[in-house]
Amino acid sequence: MTPLVATPAPILLPVMALVAWSLVMWLWTYVTRLPAMRKAEIKPDPNAPRGEQMSQLPPAVRFELFALSTLPLIAMTWNGVVAML
Repeated sequence: MTPLVATPAPILLPVMALVAWSLVMWLWTYVTRLPAMRKAEIKPDPNAPRGEQMSQLPPAVRFELFALSTLPLIAMTWNGVVAML
């Protein structure tokens, strides 16, 4: 007899974990960036040249934002390489 509740595919658990981790990192970037922007009295301006406003943030905050924003790209690239093998 087949079970009434379908079990999820084995790949869904790592996918859900990666999505959850990405959301945590996304939240962390805003928890870090917004107070730094307030402290530096930066007003978001969509017409400002790219990177001009972020260059006013302290180097530690800029590095953290860069590192956190590249993690999903590294993970996706690594997963693609492993999948091709």
